[in-house]
Amino acid sequence: MTRFLVYAALAVILTAGLPALAGDKEGARVKPLPDGYKQFKLGTSRKLLERKVTPEYTVEPAPDAKIMVVEVKGTEIHGILLVLWKEKLASITLVFQEGYTLERVKASLVKTYGEPSKADPIETVWVDSKHVMALKFEYSIMDMRNRVTVSYTDIGAYQEIKESVTKGRFGLGPGKGRGKGDVPPQ
Repeated sequence: MTRFLVYAALAVILTAGLPALAGDKEGARVKPLPDGYKQFKLGTSRKLLERKVTPEYTVEPAPDAKIMVVEVKGTEIHGILLVLWKEKLASITLVFQEGYTLERVKASLVKTYGEPSKADPIETVWVDSKHVMALKFEYSIMDMRNRVTVSYTDIGAYQEIKESVTKGRFGLGPGKGRGKGDVPPQ
């Protein structure tokens, strides 16, 4: 599960596919896009975040990046993936428990935030001037399960991470793993 979350975080960040901001439907939105989920707010410093949660697993795929996996018990959320960029929380990915369908979660988000900026059968994206919220359907070949994820990402951090990836400075190669062993559990 943890390895899936690490790969899912990178996939969510890199494939959020930021639609052009000119196509933003700001006036049609019922509420502004959230800047986080519960106690996790985008832009929170690493030190403050580490005081709030104890991650199940942490990996540092690049000097400026850190990915923390937090397991959640007793909620609709199975796990939370936190991506820190330059010591600040840049992206939050929520992995829903089994039984939550893309249609069910999308209907709730459309009711709350209005029509998305981009929609296709696998990914739905809402964009405003500061944040990207992406709803995705993913199939994990590792544990043969379908998962629905929602991610909240800071646009500025997204653009910096994307630039870093295209220059080859970010990857899941030899990084500094910390947590339950040097290799993420299956």
